[in-house]
Amino acid sequence: MKISMFHLMPHRELPADFESKYHSVWVDPPFWELAEPNRVGQYYNWTLDELVHAAKAGMDGICVNEHHQNAYGFMPSPNLMGSALARATNGLDVALVQMGATLPTTIPPIRVAEEYAMLDCISGGRLVAGMPLGTAMDADLCYGMELLNAVSGWKYKDFVDNQFVIAGSPASVRDQLMQAVKKLRVGNLMVLLHIGSMPHELTLKNIDLFAREVQPHFRKVWDEEGWDNRWWPAPIKSAGPRASTADNSGEARSTR
Repeated sequence: MKISMFHLMPHRELPADFESKYHSVWVDPPFWELAEPNRVGQYYNWTLDELVHAAKAGMDGICVNEHHQNAYGFMPSPNLMGSALARATNGLDVALVQMGATLPTTIPPIRVAEEYAMLDCISGGRLVAGMPLGTAMDADLCYGMELLNAVSGWKYKDFVDNQFVIAGSPASVRDQLMQAVKKLRVGNLMVLLHIGSMPHELTLKNIDLFAREVQPHFRKVWDEEGWDNRWWPAPIKSAGPRASTADNSGEARSTR
């Protein structure tokens, strides 16, 4: 089992009256009212810090994605983030999971291959090259391109009841996640350990709790089946399970 931390890089400080005052967090929130450059710069740097922390805490991979013009996730160029992460995690056996630059919205599409090749070289061959389609909100309304339109009427409770969202104490998350992993036969798992307005320090605590009290229980879940993970980068595929320690400052450090 390979477990990666996934990050959306959302707006972390939306006003308390946002839901009543604005139409949506996606596409049309007025950036001139909500996005102050210095604060947004802090969000980007917190995101990088949190993903590097996850790498040092023992995650198998760190994952970024692409979204445009919204408060749900505003990382329009995941490869820029990926380049910083590739350099910051050199020396760690952690995969760089790019989920990722979208082919239909990139002109010319070969640009994605070129940038992925750069990331693979910078990281020492640790790239997992994601090829997402993208969403209608990103492509249709932000880029003027027609791709796919899908609307879900589900509420938060529906996602929780159907185990599309798993949240709670470490023990509760561990039990629910194990059920989902075995039911869906998951071999590569991406976990969202920061969401919405979660503060930076709480995110670091959440990462450490997951790495210490949840992740170890999933390491050998499929070992008896002899499953070969063909999707994991060759340079780190044969490395043993990752664990975390802390230096004198309390900062997480990865070991094997």
